[in-house]
Amino acid sequence: MTDQSATRYNRPTFESVKTRCSRVRQQSSEIISSDRGVTISVEYVLALAVFISFTGALTAGLSGQVENSQQNVAQVEIDRMSADVAVAIEDVDEIVEQSKSREESLPAIGDDPNAAIEVELPDRMAGSSYVLRVDGGQEAEVTAETDLSAEQNIISSTEIETENEVSTLGGATSGPITVSYNTTSEVIEVKSSGA
Repeated sequence: MTDQSATRYNRPTFESVKTRCSRVRQQSSEIISSDRGVTISVEYVLALAVFISFTGALTAGLSGQVENSQQNVAQVEIDRMSADVAVAIEDVDEIVEQSKSREESLPAIGDDPNAAIEVELPDRMAGSSYVLRVDGGQEAEVTAETDLSAEQNIISSTEIETENEVSTLGGATSGPITVSYNTTSEVIEVKSSGA
């Protein structure tokens, strides 16, 4: 006798398994591509979070670059300023030496009977005030220094050798600097136009 209650197990065929797998894949891809259950506000918040993260990273990365560029530009400008004054001192020294070798009087520049060169200095350097000093002698040194915080201070020094003595300039802060040879004291004088 056969038992009616016993069910017979049918072994699945390859085709039936393949069909079931493709149905499951199709359903899962529909679920993944579906935006059911995702609200507009969630999408907006996620997009905003990505944008803020990207903007923050970009800003942090570029801020160091901008600061370095500003520091480099300020260094170049202060180097140029101290070099301009040093060149003016050397030029006056050369004019004086040429006049002495020819035993001629110095060429008059404007109303000044002595050799003189005027160097125009900017009002500010690197967004800050600055000081220009000349340590006199025949081995003079022109120093320009910004008035920033200690870790950001920019200094430039230019050393020059002259045949004639150079006077000392305590500190000029802006405006023209006059470099001239005083025939009475036989010294190259460096003066701020305000002095």
